[in-house]
Amino acid sequence: MIRKYLTAVILAVLPLTVFTQTIEEVTVTATRQAESLQDIALSVQAITGEDLMEQHIETAADLADSTPGVAFTNAIGSGVGIKLRGLILPAIGAATVNSTDLQINGHSVHGSSWSELGFLDAERLEILEGPQGTLYGKNTTTGLMNLISARPGAGNYLKTTVGEDGYTMVKAAADFEVSSNILGRVAISKFDKDPVIFNRGTGNRVDNRDSYGARISLDWTIDDNNQLNFNIEKGAANDNRLNLGTSSCNRDAFFGCSPNTNNPEDNINRPVFISGTISNTFDTLTLIADGTDTLANSDTIRSSSIDEFNKSRDAKRQQTSEFAQLEWITGATAAPGDVEIRVKASNNIVAYYQRDDNDHGNASLNGVSGMIGSALLPRGAMTIASLPSHCFGTETNVQFSESTECSRLETEINQFEINAVSDFDNHNFAVGAYVNQSNAINEYTIQTTGYQLLTDFALHPLASTLFNGTLDTMGGQTGYGVM
Repeated sequence: MIRKYLTAVILAVLPLTVFTQTIEEVTVTATRQAESLQDIALSVQAITGEDLMEQHIETAADLADSTPGVAFTNAIGSGVGIKLRGLILPAIGAATVNSTDLQINGHSVHGSSWSELGFLDAERLEILEGPQGTLYGKNTTTGLMNLISARPGAGNYLKTTVGEDGYTMVKAAADFEVSSNILGRVAISKFDKDPVIFNRGTGNRVDNRDSYGARISLDWTIDDNNQLNFNIEKGAANDNRLNLGTSSCNRDAFFGCSPNTNNPEDNINRPVFISGTISNTFDTLTLIADGTDTLANSDTIRSSSIDEFNKSRDAKRQQTSEFAQLEWITGATAAPGDVEIRVKASNNIVAYYQRDDNDHGNASLNGVSGMIGSALLPRGAMTIASLPSHCFGTETNVQFSESTECSRLETEINQFEINAVSDFDNHNFAVGAYVNQSNAINEYTIQTTGYQLLTDFALHPLASTLFNGTLDTMGGQTGYGVM
């Protein structure tokens, strides 16, 4: 009772202060017109450009770490997987279309460049959850993410962030005036980070970051009813980041890696079981394997740490992206109210290249028992003098069989649209037309030593011994040309 009384006395003598807070209004264009986020009957998340920088959200992976309901993963080759509200389509390879559309200023761009090259000088990021086909068309089954670029007049800044492992992020933007009715803006970013994962097989550290982005924007106010907005940007990355991160394989003689496992952490960095791979099939057909588990020692001395592994190859990743967009904004006045008309065209060019080890092991750790060979020519005595490779060029004096992968993408996306959106007192409408034309060269290749030998019989070390060179014209371009 005494404690309650004293508390009441203390509260009574404290000055009463009332604080008023103003909630910042966030305007989005999720319904094709500018509206307050609080007034939209859609499931929308909007992250301002300031929040993106303060929370260090630079890529799709960062976004997934900090945003509820969003998940991200790299996929095969240049593919990416985006999950919204727990929904994702299982096909997330380089040649498949994502179910979440990724956009810059309302136009689709390639998923890998959007996800990895960084969110450059953004006004905001809109995340529309759930099907959006009515207003945005195809590839929006689970939703879309739209990165809105900051326009001229957004303000100048220079920000530098440093951290452990050589983490350095520099971002800057500045407005400038071309004339009284033409404003411009330039923005740049540079991201570097030291490699942090050690490959004991090559003695190198991998998984670094080295990327940059740059954009120039121009806004021309022609008159009170017409405006032209233009922006062009370029981003690039050149590093040895891993495509799929740490591997986990429950080794199995039939499957190579068994799909049945309850503890992935117990199988970190284990290589595949060779007998269960397609690589072993081709090695057997070409008489360079006899069923020996050539990655047995690689498994025995493996490290269970995610900070190192033992592979015969280091990863390599290169990517460039160019995006240009021109928008004309005009309007008309009708009896019920105003109608805004937007005409927009864009061009996106992406070049992507990636290569890596595919068997997640190192056959050289087995010594002679890891070398190629068979009953016709024992291990240690068989050497492939020259072996052309699609992923790593021509290799010489090959004595170990391996599986490697590489991916190449060259794509160009051209888009054009015209939209008319009303701003009447009661009922409103949005009507438009949209054209998307894209061209792409998309390759994802897994190469094995045995498979490469089949391209030209003259490459095989047994060609002269068994056939005295009579089959040298078979296989490869020469043989197929004769056939």
